Amino acid sequence: GNLEVADGTIRTYTYQDGKSKSASWKSGHRMTVESLGRRTPTRVWSLQLLSDWTLVSADSLGNVQFWDGRTGSLEQTFQQTDQKADVLDVAASGDECKVFASGVDSRVVCFERPPQDPNKTSRRWLLAHAYRPHTHDVKSVVVCYSENKRRFANDPPPLDSKTEILCTAGVDMKVCTYLTARFNRKRPRIMYPWPDQSPVFLANEARTFAIIKDARVEVHKLHENPGKMTKPVPVSEGGTLLGAVEIRTSSNLTCGALNDDGTLMAVCDSSSLFLFKLSVDENGSFSPARVPFKSKVHSSVSSASFVGNSTLFLSTADGRVNWLQIEGADDGGDHLVEKQSFAPQMDGDDASLQRLPVRSISSADSGKWIATLCNEYAGSGVDVYMQEEDKYRHWWTLPKLPTPITAISLLGEGSDVKIVVGCINFEVFAFDINLRKSESWNTRSESEIVKSPVEKEMSHRFDYPLQVCIHPSCKGKVILRATGAFLVVDMLQPPPSICRTVPEKHVRRRKRKRGLSLGQADDIDGAEAIQCLRYNSMLFMEYTGDNELVIVEQPWLNVAATLPEALQRRIYGT
Repeated sequence: GNLEVADGTIRTYTYQDGKSKSASWKSGHRMTVESLGRRTPTRVWSLQLLSDWTLVSADSLGNVQFWDGRTGSLEQTFQQTDQKADVLDVAASGDECKVFASGVDSRVVCFERPPQDPNKTSRRWLLAHAYRPHTHDVKSVVVCYSENKRRFANDPPPLDSKTEILCTAGVDMKVCTYLTARFNRKRPRIMYPWPDQSPVFLANEARTFAIIKDARVEVHKLHENPGKMTKPVPVSEGGTLLGAVEIRTSSNLTCGALNDDGTLMAVCDSSSLFLFKLSVDENGSFSPARVPFKSKVHSSVSSASFVGNSTLFLSTADGRVNWLQIEGADDGGDHLVEKQSFAPQMDGDDASLQRLPVRSISSADSGKWIATLCNEYAGSGVDVYMQEEDKYRHWWTLPKLPTPITAISLLGEGSDVKIVVGCINFEVFAFDINLRKSESWNTRSESEIVKSPVEKEMSHRFDYPLQVCIHPSCKGKVILRATGAFLVVDMLQPPPSICRTVPEKHVRRRKRKRGLSLGQADDIDGAEAIQCLRYNSMLFMEYTGDNELVIVEQPWLNVAATLPEALQRRIYGT
């Protein structure tokens, strides 16, 4: 085996073993990188050794260099940009015909060479393509693989078993993905760092909501409902703030929950649970008080949910759900009692897999039914639990759907309890919990699902549902909330035959192909599915009444303003 080590000089070491009892590493070639007369040697930040002994290096002079690893000779040198900024990382495709590089200058470049040909001995590298999706330094460049599967039984088998994907990430907190096979034709997909677990949680009855911010939790009070509103009413943080709770902990705060009347708040980090009693006096003074308890959280908490005013459910990183009860003590205070810890049984092929965290918890019928959404390898799983006497037992695991489930919501009571799920492609499905079967609204053929107008309209969005909101009085009205848009579906009607966009003229609206019927703007109220682009960077959405919906936004420009300064590039023409 061989080992590559680099600072200002790239050294090759060869491992020798076999006949000799004292096996060791033997120094081989030395490749010195040009310093351009500087006293400080050039820093080589990244190395990539290909199977044909081509060595790729990235250094602090902004160069990407290709070496012959056998002889130590320099073959080709490229400058990533004219800025001569440090190139921090390189990666190679699986066939080793493409090399990708980026660094302090956020330009992601692709070098290509022709495939291996026995009739040609020379395979020269060319700087072929480049993108600039990042605004700040790119710290990591890596090539990974995604397994290709047939979504439906009547789909043709994929041409390749795996898809090669290039991923880049850096200081701007964005992750960008590219198809390596179509790097020159398909633009990168940008994923913004919005959390799947919302940092906002609401107490509906008290019209109070809380926001997790670093090491503090801000508590806000919504004003009284003004009645029928004809347009959205923006509300600033300062006009609703009651106070804040400072939490000093060595770990980041991960999730939280408020009970219905807003008097109790639970906040969790990666190792602890904090329970507070909240009160506001006649003068409007906000005073939180810590509630002591003896129960211990044995694993990192991934989500939290109150049912009523005294029942708390915590899901942990090991896939379990903890049922806790807040009870009154003899001294007039409150204390926390752990009632049960439960998780679905894994059997068959899943038994050998490690259980992943529960992403969200939903409840119905005053806590009689509990549903959990759990990440799984190459998919997601939804488990339903039913309370019998003083214990929860596993009732049902939802069947696998063609695409992964990303959001769930339970609704109803008694014998009419349903679960509504939103999939990664914005498809909506409903299941009857008592009968353990799919609702008739879902009875469509596989070909109809493939041709769904909702999926066609939303497929261009690099987004997926994070939350399912059910209208309080009209249970058929379902909203799928993503980060950059939300989708309204009426499940009391047949499956959508058209998907409208509101506002009709919007900068983020998809440019439709000629020949696709748009309909008239006056028909929007009667549309079966509506995509709303009025809001962006949404962290939270929930109904607080029949005609009131609360949306919390976090503009990306406010986040970008907190980042360090980026490299100053010379703009053409300046």
